[in-house]
Parts: sequence; structure tokens; C-alpha cells
Amino acid sequence: MNCGIKFQENPRTGIHAVIPVLKVGMSSQLRKLKSNSFNYVAPMLYNVLPNAMRRMYAENKPFETFKQDLDTILSTVPDQPTIAGLSGVAKSNSLIHQMPSYIV
Repeated sequence: MNCGIKFQENPRTGIHAVIPVLKVGMSSQLRKLKSNSFNYVAPMLYNVLPNAMRRMYAENKPFETFKQDLDTILSTVPDQPTIAGLSGVAKSNSLIHQMPSYIV
């Protein structure tokens, strides 16, 4: 079971999770709740992974392989919290903002 997260495949860019659309007429409180929900954040995190990690593993232990690959990728992303008055590489310390700067 995948908690309602949907995926689509693009021949050029690979598999991507579909990020739910936040409706325009929604109240700011509801928009904030939905934008911080698992179903909104998880697809964004999945989509910043390299294409090779977003594919299905044909190996005997796909979960273990994914975890090892994820550990390798995350070890390249530095912990750079935002400090007022100083510029940073990314908008925030969130993996959603940090990973695109460090993954080749």
C-alpha cells in the first residue's frame, strides 16, 4: 500500500511521484496543512532523488539496495542550517532544497 501516492513515468526523466495540486480557492490554513502533509511532502522528496534511485530494483533485496543507495546519496548532502543574515547554497536546510545542489 502506498498511502495514495501516484507515480508516472517519463521516458526521458524516469519515474516521478505526482505532487498533489493545492487548489487556488483554499484557505491559507488549509493550504498550510495540506502542504505539510505526508502526501504532499513525500512525492517532493522522492522526486529529488537521482533517476537511478527512482527506478524499480530488479535485485534480490530491493529494499536493502535502496537503503544503501540512499545512505550514499545522503552522505553527500551537508547539514547547512539557514542563519539569518548569511547567504546559503539553498533556500532552507530541507532535503527538498539541499539535494538538488549536491547531487551530480
